[in-house]
Amino acid sequence: MGASTRDEAKSTEAGLHLQPRVRPVTRVPPSRIKWWAYTLLNEHAYGFFLRNFPGLRDEVSPPREDPAAIKEELVELGIGVVPFAVAPGKFKDYLHLAQYQRYPYYYHGGKKGFFNKFFEHFMALEYLDLGPGKRFVDLASSFSPAADIYFRLTGVEAFRQDRIYPRGLRGSFIGGDAARLPVPDGFFHGISLHCSLEHFEGERDMALIREAERVLAPGGRMVVVPLYLSNLYHFRSDPVAFFFSRPCFEPGVPVYPVRGFKVSHSRVYSPRALRERIVASLGSLDLRVLYIENEKDVDPACYTKFVAVFQKG
Repeated sequence: MGASTRDEAKSTEAGLHLQPRVRPVTRVPPSRIKWWAYTLLNEHAYGFFLRNFPGLRDEVSPPREDPAAIKEELVELGIGVVPFAVAPGKFKDYLHLAQYQRYPYYYHGGKKGFFNKFFEHFMALEYLDLGPGKRFVDLASSFSPAADIYFRLTGVEAFRQDRIYPRGLRGSFIGGDAARLPVPDGFFHGISLHCSLEHFEGERDMALIREAERVLAPGGRMVVVPLYLSNLYHFRSDPVAFFFSRPCFEPGVPVYPVRGFKVSHSRVYSPRALRERIVASLGSLDLRVLYIENEKDVDPACYTKFVAVFQKG
């Protein structure tokens, strides 16, 4: 999962629930920590992780998902689910137009085969009604070319937001908290989050939904792709990244170590947690969850199963 989303955090006396403060989600860049050092740290950090979560000593693997059962539970809870069949040829046409080779710093410019991030950009564009005279923002954008690609393909006025940018609105860049955007009400017609919502710590995921309601124009849409869902509400964390950042996890919610993940905090909603956190924060937004029926037809490595589409009434 992993875009460079930045979020506020809370912690506990046990080191799991810190006082609110602004701090980025930590990633472990290979350019700063050589792989041999990462390997040495891994064992030490893994032990540190287990000492913070002693209940995981006998069960350290994330739960396996059952997408069909998740879909059924979403429907039972009154959350709209829409089946979606991808046209692989349409995705290939998108890749041709997007020209990822123009961005060699981003997943090798697509030269090393399929990357799920390209499919995420495609899916968001499918459901965002973008065009000239409209404004769009890619939240937690980091170094993503999505905003530039959408501008080239649709003519939309494109912005990008991330905590790594200088604070405030500077041209097309927005720095600071995604849940406190320095723009007036109804400013954007489209918003995207690619592998990002899951990194928002504490209550910031709910705050983001409320902020999206404020900044979206009537009829505007926000697409979250992928929407990470599981039968069990839980978190995932790379022990090395956890060792450096000590992110916020909710008390009583399982946390699973995933070595090599390079992300300290990743939230995976259950359908019930989605209703209690996201649906409860919608306000005037409408939520539809897309259930992708044939993601493996795009590429065997494609793992996007659920997509969240929000629309302001």
